[in-house]
Amino acid sequence: MAAVLTTTGLQFSDSTTLDSKYGIFPQSSRVIFFQASAPTGWSQVAANNNRALRVVSGAAGGTGGNSAFTTIMATTRSFSANCPVTINGLSGGPTTLSANQIPAHSHPASTNSTANSVSSSNGGTARVDEGLTNTGSIGNGGGHSHPLTANAANGPVSSSLNFAVQYIDVIYCSFS
Repeated sequence: MAAVLTTTGLQFSDSTTLDSKYGIFPQSSRVIFFQASAPTGWSQVAANNNRALRVVSGAAGGTGGNSAFTTIMATTRSFSANCPVTINGLSGGPTTLSANQIPAHSHPASTNSTANSVSSSNGGTARVDEGLTNTGSIGNGGGHSHPLTANAANGPVSSSLNFAVQYIDVIYCSFS
């Protein structure tokens, strides 16, 4: 069915005319407009200022919440919480020890009664006097790293989140 806009309303191809806004919108309708002020015949509803819109799949027309949109969506919101934290790693990272880092120690050696040179358990050779059962001492007591696991059962954690989402301002109007 085609329609023509006239100075008095809409004229349809079957000669019916819609000449009242009440035929288009019921008098208690409420609508969102993306403009600075309410159009003619509409009144802005100021009771719902600084709120977000929520789309629902069930019954609509309700309101909720207790904090203004710009309060919650401020540029940055900080928070802190107590929560368990576990850290695993190495204290200083893995290190291959040099002779200067190894604590002073000796290795057992086996000899026979006539040998002056023996093999130690680490593959090296040492000169020993007949009857001794240890190699000479090596190393100077330097430090090295070990695996590390630390647990903080309820350590405080804090951070900041940016909630400054983009938005458009609309007005909420009722049909008068």
